[in-house]
Amino acid sequence: LKLLVQLEQVAHQLFIDTTPSYHLAQDIWQSIVDDPTFMYKVREVTNAPWPVPLWQGNLGDILTIDRIKCSHVVLSVDGSQIYPDRHNVLSCCLINTGSVVLPYNCTDKRVQLFSDPTVFAGVDEMNQPFTTDGVNGKRQELELRAGLELHKKVKTEYGINIPTVLLFDGSLIFWHLSSKEIELRDYFLHAYLALLDELYHEKALVCWYISMPKSKELMSLVRLYLCNFDVEKKELYEVVDSVIDSGIMHAVLEPNTRSIVFSNHSSISAYYPAHLRPFFFYVHTGTEIGR
Repeated sequence: LKLLVQLEQVAHQLFIDTTPSYHLAQDIWQSIVDDPTFMYKVREVTNAPWPVPLWQGNLGDILTIDRIKCSHVVLSVDGSQIYPDRHNVLSCCLINTGSVVLPYNCTDKRVQLFSDPTVFAGVDEMNQPFTTDGVNGKRQELELRAGLELHKKVKTEYGINIPTVLLFDGSLIFWHLSSKEIELRDYFLHAYLALLDELYHEKALVCWYISMPKSKELMSLVRLYLCNFDVEKKELYEVVDSVIDSGIMHAVLEPNTRSIVFSNHSSISAYYPAHLRPFFFYVHTGTEIGR
């Protein structure tokens, strides 16, 4: 009963009708799509407090995704972890890397599942006890390494003429490194980019999938429009602060279609070499908007 009383008191904060904000954002998006000069104005923006994406071609283009009928193989890697117990005198943790090979329309080929656990004890490569941030960074490094080895393995087994795609869970933009100490950021960023470079030279088609994305990069364009590119006038765009990109994409994408491709320009992506710069698009899978 005490809990119900408190929930009643904060209900106005929990259940907010954001429909007007979403309708406004969708209307503004259509205005942006209809403005052929908008892209050139965006390219001149240098002081935005949020990542502003860039693109080529028509912003409003919607692309249909056709069903793949040829033989192809989908690979995927994802990791999990047990963090160090702070009550334990010794620093010890575990990272498990799981992977799967899914062949489609491939005669006499079966699904393959792998699970590779690794125990770490003592100190990490920087001679520091393992921390939550360190474990998270190491897990992503092991995922990339496992993806690289899996790609090589499948190419050997299936031949170089079978199309493959390597899927990771989450974002290719290593947001989590932006706020880390320089030593930690530089160590893992170097490791990640070195592995991505190997995948690039292996000609591996690689992508990261984000389910139910909360990104607001397209909303950056809406904000710029609302404030007429004067980003200091926050009061002109704060009405859409609660809107996320998928709110716009729900209104314009039909099932089995996707948006055009955007290039990301966050601060962390500036460290990526040109051939590894992250790009993204939104896709309507039939059940959700994915990124």
